[in-house]
Amino acid sequence: MSAKKFSARGRTLVSSLVIGGIALSGLGGAVALAAPSDDDIARAKQAEKNAEGSVADIEVKLAQNTAKSEEAIVAAQRAGERFAQASVAADAASQRAQKARKDADEAKKKVEEARKSLGDVATTVYRQSGSLASVAPYLNADGLETVEMRRVAIELFGGKADQKMQTFSAMQQVANVIEERANKAEATQRAAAQAMQNRANAAQQAADAATAARQSTAQRRTELIAQLAKARGTTAELEAKRQEELDRQRRAREAEAARRALATQRAQEEARRVAAQQAAAQQAEAAQEEEQSAPAPAPAPAPAPAPAPAPAPAPAPAPAPAPAPAPSGGGDAVVAAAASQIGVPYVWGGAARYSGLDCSGLSMTSWAQVGVDLPRTAQQQYTWGVNSGRGVSINNLRPGDLVFWGDGGGVYHVAVYAGGGEIIEAPYPGATVRRVGLYYGNLMALGVRPA
Repeated sequence: MSAKKFSARGRTLVSSLVIGGIALSGLGGAVALAAPSDDDIARAKQAEKNAEGSVADIEVKLAQNTAKSEEAIVAAQRAGERFAQASVAADAASQRAQKARKDADEAKKKVEEARKSLGDVATTVYRQSGSLASVAPYLNADGLETVEMRRVAIELFGGKADQKMQTFSAMQQVANVIEERANKAEATQRAAAQAMQNRANAAQQAADAATAARQSTAQRRTELIAQLAKARGTTAELEAKRQEELDRQRRAREAEAARRALATQRAQEEARRVAAQQAAAQQAEAAQEEEQSAPAPAPAPAPAPAPAPAPAPAPAPAPAPAPAPAPSGGGDAVVAAAASQIGVPYVWGGAARYSGLDCSGLSMTSWAQVGVDLPRTAQQQYTWGVNSGRGVSINNLRPGDLVFWGDGGGVYHVAVYAGGGEIIEAPYPGATVRRVGLYYGNLMALGVRPA
């Protein structure tokens, strides 16, 4: 029951008491009811006021409850994006470490080949002199390091041996450098793997917190709606429907406010862009005027004219390059690919269709179905799209475009725009891929049209 209805009911009750008292007093010998006192009226008004305050307080708590759940979800999305970024960094570090170790192994192999070549020379010396004692220092990893040893080796082996020693020495130095590089790459790989594990732990904690928040807020919402129904004199079912409508209206107001803010932001960005273009044009014009106003140099004496050669035939114009074909199916095919994943569970770092996906895994694999390769994380997809001129205003979205959410810490979520004001997203841990209305909280002003 609304406060207005309660107020009317209170006044009706007071009036009924007064009228009833008068009517009963007119019945001779009947029991007379006293008119309500000022204290009775004051208590009734206070009860009405208390009920109004209770309703308002419960509605505030319901709004706070909803906000708490939404904040927990955003925190989980941020943690998921950080994990995805750490996973990409760990994969890259692993690939670099594997390549560096392969290079180091190949360098060691070449050193051993050079050492074997020196051994062949040493064998020749042995056959000639009958002893390896004088060349033994040059056949181990610590040899060939001093000028004196090098001088003796040249005397023993001659010029050809000197060339082999130079080759061996150079290869040994290169191998040492490559080995050091491989060791550093492997250390970086271990650090990246540990960072990924730390992000995974943090992401799991955020996911657990989001799940707990959703569960506790759902329970608290049920309790508050029951209290609200009691205060209003209605049923919990009716109050639940009423709160759903209030939530819908709140989201609509937030969406409209966000749209206005985004439009203002885009207008400001456009104004800055136009101003920059005008400033550049003015500078170019001023430079051109300055160049034209400079005195022209005295003309050089004209040389004797040479006989004009026969004009060459004009070359045939080159055919215009054919435009690159658009991906088969375009945005509608991307939407269909994303929609086919509805119901697939959210998985940290997931990029496996029909098995498990995170938000950027969904967008990446959906566009891959039409032959377009996207970067791995939401932040990378946004940066790549905007920097490559693929950014589009939120007001000009087409099916298949990517929409992003972010804040001062960067982009943390991406979804596929499905058209009609709806998106397809892998929302957060514990949920599945779904199709929902586009929501505007922390929505970025630019989307991305990959192709």
